[in-house]
Amino acid sequence: MTRRNHSAFGSQRERAVADQLRADGWVVFRCAGSKPCDLVAMRERFPLSAAELVNPYSKTEAQLIEVKGTARSPWVAWGPKERDELRDQARAAGATPMLAWWPPHSPLQWIGEAEWPT
Repeated sequence: MTRRNHSAFGSQRERAVADQLRADGWVVFRCAGSKPCDLVAMRERFPLSAAELVNPYSKTEAQLIEVKGTARSPWVAWGPKERDELRDQARAAGATPMLAWWPPHSPLQWIGEAEWPT
C-alpha cells in the first residue's frame, strides 16, 4: 500500500486550480502556508455600468479561495472557525470567499459561501 504525501497533494491541487483560473483570465497569487486562504484571484470585470466607471475599484473582481482535495468531504479538514475567518477576511477585502474542492479522481467543484455549513 502506498501512502500519499498529503502536503504535496494539496500543493499540487492549489497549483492546478491556480492554473485553471489563469487560463480563464484571472491573476492568481498562491499563499502557500498562509491563512485564511490558499489563493487570491483577481480580474477586471466586464461589462461595466456607467455608475461603475466612476469608481475605478468597481472594475475589479476578487476571490479569496480555499483549496481542498479531501476524498470524504471538504468540511472534514476545514472547520467552522476557518470558514468564518475566510468569510470575514473576504468581506473586509471586498472579495468573494470560495471553496475549490477537488477530491482524488473527481472533477473540481466550486462551492460558494451560501453552500457552506453553518
